Amino acid sequence: MEAIEVALFPSAGSVHVFAAQDEGRFEAAGLDVTVDWVTSSDHQIAGWDAGRYAVMHTAPDHLLRTGRERRPTIVRAGGIGELAVYHRPDVDLATARWGVDGPGSAFALVLRALVEDVAEVAVDPEELVPVGGTKERLQALLDGEVDGTTLSPPFSQQAEGHGLSRLAGHLDVLPRYLTTVVIAARDDLDSPWLQTYLDVVTATARELGEAGTGRIAEVLRRRGWGAEVAEAAARGVQGPAGIERSTQIPTIDDLQSVISLRQRFFPDWAPPTPVAELLP
Repeated sequence: MEAIEVALFPSAGSVHVFAAQDEGRFEAAGLDVTVDWVTSSDHQIAGWDAGRYAVMHTAPDHLLRTGRERRPTIVRAGGIGELAVYHRPDVDLATARWGVDGPGSAFALVLRALVEDVAEVAVDPEELVPVGGTKERLQALLDGEVDGTTLSPPFSQQAEGHGLSRLAGHLDVLPRYLTTVVIAARDDLDSPWLQTYLDVVTATARELGEAGTGRIAEVLRRRGWGAEVAEAAARGVQGPAGIERSTQIPTIDDLQSVISLRQRFFPDWAPPTPVAELLP
């Protein structure tokens, strides 16, 4: 049995990993998979650089922003559902405090693009408040510590349940944007365990997508999610921005969508690593 640790955010977009764990699919394939449910990008990247994680499900923007140790390679695309901006209904968007993972993170750039393009309001970088992962950002919004933030399923559905207002989603203005990828070290590309891991998660994602919303909601309910939230989240990760992408291998054009967004707000920025070196 090959033991590996995987870094993952606890969103509905991870439902295929939930299913593979809960249904013994990893064990049947000879893998002992431990998941570290990370709470922020900094937490995740620190674990990668320290050599803790064999696999990391993360935003591709992290790899494009700075050089990384262990030569990370993007081995699959991924999808967590649509990224959407939610805000307090009574807030003036021109003066809103926006909760972000980090001021320079991909989610922060998606937020800035949506607010600028849809609300026609430029977000002052000084109004970006570092909060942490998506769960932490929703809680900060509910607690009144920030006025708006970027969310994904199931946190989008929870925000709506609390009466928060949806401004727009990334499919409205950034339809090709690649939200998540699966990373492994280049030195591990020929390792049998990596191909086994990819085979399991890809097959599980495909099966869930074909089975539909009810099957996805069932997996989420097993994890303790309420029925209403599970069903809404299941709908949120169906389609081209959700788990369907987890069966695909990303292309340079996919990564270009990430590069273009960063260059929109940082015109002088260029990737420190040639994009082709991040692909197998």
